[in-house]
Amino acid sequence: MGQRVNLQYTVDIDELPNETHRLVIKAHEHSKLCSCILSELSEEDDILTLENLECVEKAREKLMNIDYALQDIQNIIKGYIAHTSGIEQQPQAAPQVPHGSLYEPNNTNLDDIEQQIDRFKEVFENQIASQDQDDTSETQNV
Repeated sequence: MGQRVNLQYTVDIDELPNETHRLVIKAHEHSKLCSCILSELSEEDDILTLENLECVEKAREKLMNIDYALQDIQNIIKGYIAHTSGIEQQPQAAPQVPHGSLYEPNNTNLDDIEQQIDRFKEVFENQIASQDQDDTSETQNV
């Protein structure tokens, strides 16, 4: 697999659903290919061959591509939610592209992850609360 690079570009907010949908389709296509590879492997009588090793490598590559696409989709949705809720996004460092095996231990800071989850919950709860207030005020105006 080739080296990955991080791109940043702008699109009109009206194009955002189509752009996100394009990424979802890309991930779905990779998942279908991976599923086909695994289906063929599951029917093999002699699994321990060089050809099957290559099939496993292809399946893993497809899974990595799915993960990359889902990460991009997740970032787009987070940014959109932050934009629509009027909350300024914290400046983010460039996303780290995983290298090596996804199963190798890394130096993940669990406190940072917990803080990010708490911030997301707070943004989400504030968004729900503001929607509830809007709904209540519209009902009272009617």
